Amino acid sequence: MADPRRITDVELERALRDLGPRYPYPPTPNLASPVRLRITARLAAQPRRLELWRDPRRLALVAAVLLVLLGAFWFGLAASICYVLMVLVLRKSYSRLGETRLPVGGPP
Repeated sequence: MADPRRITDVELERALRDLGPRYPYPPTPNLASPVRLRITARLAAQPRRLELWRDPRRLALVAAVLLVLLGAFWFGLAASICYVLMVLVLRKSYSRLGETRLPVGGPP
């Protein structure tokens, strides 16, 4: 199999320039003016408000996160109160229980 002849870039460019006027193609539409109008319309539009509350799924997610945070806060508060009670109140009662002597044996 013979290798096809490799043409240089200069030859390819010359061939494409010669072919261009002979190839029928439609004229290129003017896209610059509609694009400019669209860009200026976006810039002139008022900034949209944050639509966080309009999507029900997003609202449910925010509510769930708030409930988890509130639950964690209350759990932490309850754990703190229990720890303080244990340290301050129950330790004293445990020490008193250790000092009392219970009778050994059956009922009288």
